[in-house]
Amino acid sequence: EVSVSAFEWLLDSKKENIDISIRYGRGNWTDVHCELLLEERVFPICSRAVYKKLGENPDPSILFDHSLVHDDYSQEDWEMWFEAAGITLKEPIVGTRFSHTVMMLESIENGKGFALGRTPLVIDDISRKIIYAPFKISIPSEYAYYFVCPRGKENSLKVIEFKKWIMKEANKTIKLAEKLLDNH
Repeated sequence: EVSVSAFEWLLDSKKENIDISIRYGRGNWTDVHCELLLEERVFPICSRAVYKKLGENPDPSILFDHSLVHDDYSQEDWEMWFEAAGITLKEPIVGTRFSHTVMMLESIENGKGFALGRTPLVIDDISRKIIYAPFKISIPSEYAYYFVCPRGKENSLKVIEFKKWIMKEANKTIKLAEKLLDNH
């Protein structure tokens, strides 16, 4: 039996009777067994309507003509991305801030400018052409997704089977991202 629960905070796997979890962070949890599942890249995304107005191979400086939205939870920000793009900022970037990534992505899907997308969270929408990544510039995320289980349970049959399946699914995401975002 599989029960799926989503929390934005860490649970004590022993106290909560959790066999397996996917954690988002730096992977430096000492109380559990963890293995890297998915790294992520961060890059500008926009809606189809905004993308169609950009033309072919747009210059990243056009972003200053658009609303730039922010995800309060993210470690990476627009300043970091512009630095990677070789663009010096003359003033701080302001824009709508979202406390939750889902709200930010919905705003972008509805044509409200640009946001910084994270590979695992946006790659399916990019493949379905709901959102677009118009630039070939990305920055690595400080965080990643990790397969986690209580120490001592990593060799149990159900943990091994689930890990095999989830690693295969993560690999599909990685390959799709490589195909769609080449050179990000």
